[in-house]
Parts: sequence; C-alpha cells; structure tokens
Amino acid sequence: MKKVIFTLFALMISVSTFAQFERDTYYINTSFSKVGLSFSGQSKLSLAGTATAGLFIEDNWAAVGEVGIDYGNKHLQEFTAGAGLRYYILQNGIYLGASGRYVHSNFRNIEGGNYNDLQVKAEVGYAYFLSRTVTIEPAVYYSQSFKDQDYSQVGFKLGFGFYF
Repeated sequence: MKKVIFTLFALMISVSTFAQFERDTYYINTSFSKVGLSFSGQSKLSLAGTATAGLFIEDNWAAVGEVGIDYGNKHLQEFTAGAGLRYYILQNGIYLGASGRYVHSNFRNIEGGNYNDLQVKAEVGYAYFLSRTVTIEPAVYYSQSFKDQDYSQVGFKLGFGFYF
C-alpha cells in the first residue's frame, strides 16, 4: 500500500512540475555561448550572449524572439536579432527550436570588414528545472548562413530560463 501511495504522489508531483509548458506562460532566458578570458595581448575578453523572451501560444509550443551580441577584442563583433518557435517534447524538458535571424557582423580580421546576413537556426536543448520556475538550459545549435557557408556556425550554449 505504501508503494502505491508513494507512486501516485510521485506521479502527481511530476505532472505538476511541468505545468510551465502550458498556454499563456511567459518565458525569459539569458544564455552564453562563448565566454573566454585570456591574458595575452591579442585577445583580452570574448563574450557572446543572447536574451530570449517568449510566450507559450499552445501547450508545448512557444513563440520566441531573441537578441544577441558577440563582444571581443574591445569592440562589438556581431549583433543578431530573430524570431522563431520552440516545441517541448512530451513535457520532459527536451525542446526543439527553429528560428530565422538577422546578423550584422563587424569582424576586423575579415577582408571587407562589415557584413549583413540572414540565417536559419536550429537547436536542441534541455530545460532542467532547479525550482518550479527557474531552469538551466544547455543547448546545441546550428545556424545556416545564406550569405556564405563560412559564416555558418555550430555551437553550444548554456542559459538560465524563467517561466511565469
């Protein structure tokens, strides 16, 4: 009898824990994809971050918008802005994301300097809940460039999400 009660209790807790993926839930995330600190003369600080905000438009489906920067060698290297969708699989925290984004880059080491690009980004991540509303979200992403294959990116990012 104790096992049955404990099992039912655990099931109720696990179902209520993932209520964050329901319609009309707001989502905010800050993530870092590249953090580096070096003591050489060539590169002092390198930091890439993204701020994401969204709204669950249906259960397990979130519409998101994102803004990101890549800062390195004492100046802004890249600015990104985009929008997309996320789908949370079976409310277990694993999600698939797809978005389109605009990229303005200011790399000093590329011949010609600045460039603008449109990219399609796909990502797979996991929302690990630290509490009912706070998550740690590691993700792997791929951004396909329409300008040049050399500007496409594969990467890993780590973020903190807030669901309310």
